[in-house]
Amino acid sequence: MRCLILCLMLTLKLPLSAQDELLITDGENLPGDSELGSLDLNETDAQTLGNLTSLSDHKISNLLDYRKRYGPFISPLELQVVPGLSGADIRQVLTVFHVTEKSELKVSDQGFVLIRSRYRQKTISGNRSVEFPYLMARLKYEFSPSWRAGLVVETDYGEKITWDPKNKQYLMDHLAGYLEWQPSETLRIVAGNFRLHFGQGLLSGSGFNLGKNNSNISGIAGAPASIRGYYGLQESTGKAGIVASLLRPGWRSGIYFGSSTHDARVRTKEGNDYIFGFQSSGNHRTENELTARKGVRRNTAGFYLIKSLRPFLVGGIMEYNKLSVPLRPQNYVYDIFSAEGSRLLNLGFLAQYNRGNVHSWLELAMDQAGKKVRQAGILTSLGRRWTLLIVMRAYDPGYLALDAQSFGERSLPENEEGVFMGVTFQPKKRWEINARMDIYRFPWLTFSASAPSTGYEYLLKNTLRIKPGIQLAADMRIESKSDNLSDSDPIRRVSARSTVQGGFYLSLETERKLTCRIRARWKKSVLEKFVSRGYAACLELGWSVRRLKLNYRYTLFNTEGFESRIYIYEQDLWGSFSLPSFQGTGFSQYLLMRYRATRIIDVWTKISTMKRSNSGQLIMDEENFLVSFQLRIKI
Repeated sequence: MRCLILCLMLTLKLPLSAQDELLITDGENLPGDSELGSLDLNETDAQTLGNLTSLSDHKISNLLDYRKRYGPFISPLELQVVPGLSGADIRQVLTVFHVTEKSELKVSDQGFVLIRSRYRQKTISGNRSVEFPYLMARLKYEFSPSWRAGLVVETDYGEKITWDPKNKQYLMDHLAGYLEWQPSETLRIVAGNFRLHFGQGLLSGSGFNLGKNNSNISGIAGAPASIRGYYGLQESTGKAGIVASLLRPGWRSGIYFGSSTHDARVRTKEGNDYIFGFQSSGNHRTENELTARKGVRRNTAGFYLIKSLRPFLVGGIMEYNKLSVPLRPQNYVYDIFSAEGSRLLNLGFLAQYNRGNVHSWLELAMDQAGKKVRQAGILTSLGRRWTLLIVMRAYDPGYLALDAQSFGERSLPENEEGVFMGVTFQPKKRWEINARMDIYRFPWLTFSASAPSTGYEYLLKNTLRIKPGIQLAADMRIESKSDNLSDSDPIRRVSARSTVQGGFYLSLETERKLTCRIRARWKKSVLEKFVSRGYAACLELGWSVRRLKLNYRYTLFNTEGFESRIYIYEQDLWGSFSLPSFQGTGFSQYLLMRYRATRIIDVWTKISTMKRSNSGQLIMDEENFLVSFQLRIKI
């Protein structure tokens, strides 16, 4: 009966409870397959939930009471009917735990095969260029409840398919995969490519980091440690080897060893090779990119240990890396604090306090040169309508951890200090207000500012769900950051660049599967007498009938330069992410089609074009044409 009710709710898109709207209407809005946790939610207990998530005791009790009353969960979507769980809570739970779905709701839970191809044609000032098409294939398969595997092969635009063992290329340019064995709920072993996320990622992060731009501040506080087999498309980060994770009541530990190659530009000085810089794009088309391909080998060893002393939790991690070519600071003033040498040792420590509606943490990390990064935060609910987040950070100049990620203004936790505060207020059931403030400083020089500098950012966002099917949102952001006035002056003068941007979003959805979305954004950037403005407006139409879904978007944009460029998220193929920038003057449009051929076969096609003319120093008349195709087969 539960299966029948849940199927009807998902098919008719009815609210799952009287107190909330449907949070997740489609499995595609759940965390991706590579992001789902390895522990079974139907087998866990209160202590494990408390150790590995930031759920309050009240929410944990509601979840376990629901499972005790109605039996094991039959789908991740069923978490929406647990009283008190928000969308952020559900997504956090599913990054640590999974729910084995029943056959009545799922055609196949063994895995899938995904094939994707993209063809791109670019014309600049009448000169047309056609690159070798993008090709990708991905496989995920569960051999048994204890064994699962993932594999991905990819060749990007312009890259060649060739068999060249000397240069470590075996047909496709990128190859990643893993084999996972989980004989019990307490032991898990992953061989191949994997991601280790510890705490806030100051020493080791998962590779996908929204940082302070996270759309939901509750999502910033995650599990203290997680390991996932990796079969994704990021080539520049991550580990490869073998990792073993052990979970015991009150304890969580792991140990890992590995050896992997990374793209790096290597130069020779005084007869010695050294790393001039890591290459993070993953592209291997030009001579310099091909020379940097897999230019450095990295041998890794490490372990972590986490102990629960409820309501406290403490943990530590140590990682050692040996590079085949040493690092060396470059001949730039802002780079004098950078790490050097081929042996890298990192130590990390975290402490958390979780009780009731309060989740707080302190995290420290240090590299082999003694440079430190520190972060402390608190996430709490102030009554039923208020959520407050405060994060303080202090990152030393030159700190280095090869897989670190940052909560802050920069992508890496280095040369930054700041205080961030975010508030979510829900005056009414369908009305939500988000406000954020971030004040920061760079103690030393940066690439774009030739002096120690300061900055700030303020954001206000209003979201109103007028009624089911109608949503309205508006936001405004004000920020200031120091920048060089001119790169050509012998003595570079630094001034504050002020940026104001905002936008609104309107979504209408009818019962006949018709949708209409309108987005508009504007931006103004000022650096003393230099002013740059820009705007973009989108109209998006959607239609769904039986097995076919269509989505069309038309965008007009006009920006005066690079600093006023505008980013707007757009829909893409399943499992893909698209956030294009609009710069210059022109228009863009795309048509996305999804067809469910059978119960196990889905087909996606996307056709997009963009035409723009010069509105700054970097763009000439340009026309882009892109065709994407994807096939997914469930197995």
